[in-house]
Amino acid sequence: MVLGVAKRELGDTFARVLQLLKVDRAMVVCGKEGLDEISPEGETWVWELANGEITEGVIHPTRDFGLPTHPLTSVRGATPQLNAQTFTALLQPNTPVPAHLSAPPDITSPCIDSIRDFVLLNAAALLKVSGRVKSYKEGVELARESLASGSAWRAFQGFIDAGAEAMKRNGGIVEPEDDGGVAAKGGAVEAWYHHEHQKKKTTDGKQ
Repeated sequence: MVLGVAKRELGDTFARVLQLLKVDRAMVVCGKEGLDEISPEGETWVWELANGEITEGVIHPTRDFGLPTHPLTSVRGATPQLNAQTFTALLQPNTPVPAHLSAPPDITSPCIDSIRDFVLLNAAALLKVSGRVKSYKEGVELARESLASGSAWRAFQGFIDAGAEAMKRNGGIVEPEDDGGVAAKGGAVEAWYHHEHQKKKTTDGKQ
C-alpha cells in the first residue's frame, strides 16, 4: 500500500504503526508542499517498509521517475462531473480531451498531460511497493502501457462489476470495512502509542 500524510512529522509514526501491524510492504509519502500524495512539483519524503524494516528517503519526479515536474495547480480537480470526464479521458484511449483541460497549459490551469503524469507517479509507486517492478521508472512505463492499451479501463470496469455482484449477493447491504481495529486488537499499536506518548511527555518535561 501507499499511504499519504500531510505533515512530515507523521510519516515515521504511520510507518511504524504499519510495521507493528505486520504489513509486508508499504510506503508512507508526504509531498514537501504538505501534500498527502507523491508531489508532481518537487520532492516527496518517503518511509518505505519492506521485510520488517523502515527506510526513510526522498524521491523526485524527474530523478526517480523520469517525468517532468508540474505545478500543483496544473493537477487540481474540479466538479464531480468534470473530474469524471478527466478520469474517462485518462483511462479510455483515443477519448477527446475534455474542454476544461484543452486550453493551452499555464501555471494556473489544470492540464491533461500534467494530470496523466501525476497518475503515473502514484501508480508507479504502487507497482514498486507491490513488487511488480524493480524501479519507479519501470513502474511508469508499465502504468503508461496500461493506460494506452485500455487495460486500466477494463480493470476499472471489472471492479465495478465485482462491486455490483457483491451488492446483489448481499441483498444491497454494504458491510463496513475494517478500519484497522481488527488488525490492531492484539494491543500492540495501543501499547506502542502509549509508550511514545509517555516518552514525549518526559522529554518535554525536561526541556
